[in-house]
Amino acid sequence: MCIAILNTKGATLKKGILKNCWDNNGDGAGLLYINDDKQMMTFKEMKSFDAFYQEYGRVKKLYGSRNIVLHFRISTHGKVDETNCHPFLVSENLGFVHNGMIYSVPEHKDYSDTYMFNETVLKYLGDGFEYNEVILDMMEGFINSSKLIFLNNENHYAIVNEKAGHWSNQCWFSNTSYKQVNDYVDYGGIKKYKNDWGYGYGAGNIYGQSWGSSYEPYVYTREPKQVERDEEEMLCYECGMHLYDKDEINFGTCNYCQMEQHEHLNDECEGCLGTGGKYNKEWKALLCEACDKDLVLL
Repeated sequence: MCIAILNTKGATLKKGILKNCWDNNGDGAGLLYINDDKQMMTFKEMKSFDAFYQEYGRVKKLYGSRNIVLHFRISTHGKVDETNCHPFLVSENLGFVHNGMIYSVPEHKDYSDTYMFNETVLKYLGDGFEYNEVILDMMEGFINSSKLIFLNNENHYAIVNEKAGHWSNQCWFSNTSYKQVNDYVDYGGIKKYKNDWGYGYGAGNIYGQSWGSSYEPYVYTREPKQVERDEEEMLCYECGMHLYDKDEINFGTCNYCQMEQHEHLNDECEGCLGTGGKYNKEWKALLCEACDKDLVLL
């Protein structure tokens, strides 16, 4: 069902999180950002996570003082190609990504529901509709449980159906498929195992019935006698970063702080992807000295 992420200027996404998104949503990924000329820029990658991550690092280093929108797709309608890969531009000043399925748009065998929503609805709205709360509220009703992230060239973002996702570490996630690599696909709240009738969305999926397998909500697993804590309270005791997987939760600290505590400080820089990265608590990322200096100046 895809995942949409708003990466605000104060946060850097860990490589492991992005790899989870890629592995769980394997039909292409994209970036939406604003360059120094206030132009809306898009990047789409269909085959290589390394190529996608390298571009994310480049964009974060150059334009990290602005918001960035990310998307990882699982196809439900239309071809698996760059045309249907998010993000999409509504105009030269506005782009967006989508998570979910929109039923109230014309169907096309080659194009996704998101593509058709942009072509038949969004492009006919007036400039600046992303600032209009009435239009956004009406749009929320039109797309039902879907979610949208808009970003314009003034660095203004708008999230439609924001309450259906959640905020963590200064980023908004449309669902939880960034947390770990799953053996199932999330289709609008129904978890369908990948080995059960493939990636399709037949009656057994849509109606939540089990034909040869079962549907289960994702839950964290903990070691016996582990102290239970609400998910919203699962923060690193050292730096306050959200804890994402079982090992981090059981240790009570994020992977970065664990590395820092054990003096394993040399690793891949998340800015330039070179060597010599050290954990920077302000940016919550592994950065080499050069990238650390550049980011401070942004």
